[in-house]
Amino acid sequence: MLQFILGRAGSGKTEYLRRSLSDRSLAGDSRCIMLVPEQYSFETEKAMLRLAGPQRANAIGIYSFTRLAETVFRREGGVAGHRLSDGGRRILMSSAIAACEDSLEVYKNAARSGHVTDLMLTAVNEMKMCGISPAQLTETASLLRSQGLAGKLRELGRVYAAYEALVSASYLDSRDDLTRLAEALRGTKLFAGCTIAVDSFEGFTVQELRVLGELIRQADNV
Repeated sequence: MLQFILGRAGSGKTEYLRRSLSDRSLAGDSRCIMLVPEQYSFETEKAMLRLAGPQRANAIGIYSFTRLAETVFRREGGVAGHRLSDGGRRILMSSAIAACEDSLEVYKNAARSGHVTDLMLTAVNEMKMCGISPAQLTETASLLRSQGLAGKLRELGRVYAAYEALVSASYLDSRDDLTRLAEALRGTKLFAGCTIAVDSFEGFTVQELRVLGELIRQADNV
């Protein structure tokens, strides 16, 4: 069941959620989870310690999306592999651009100068957060009347696909973690019987919404 807690800023929504989980935990419910942004995790842990006491507070899982992914991957698999660093991303993107250079027109001059690497990395990162694949870029390009924009999307999709192939061959990219988390949760019942409170987010990326969709499907209460 999905329940929305609505109210103006300062009306007590966060306190209500914290007390609800604390009361459930004190009543013996051991499947309580609070999902918050990374920067609020420590503050939330302190609040739950105050409300539920040291013994029961430990039974309430405080997670960010990143920490939730790490926990699921440790249980279900998915942590094995070399983690890609920022420097590694630049190297692989440069290699992807070089591999596609002969088929580029819009970005040909920028590719030869090397100025397009960071631009492509930024674009690919945004595509990942929005759940957009290289194939979707290519498909969208074929539907556009503007040949200029269609060419840009087509070439971005080509470079994006080459980059993804290089990454998947040897590395794990942390920017794919939430996509992999949603896939790992699909078809499982890891959070069956759980009560999950989601708090303090200003918005959600498509990756995060897909994870939330799986949590809502599995949990008793969200």
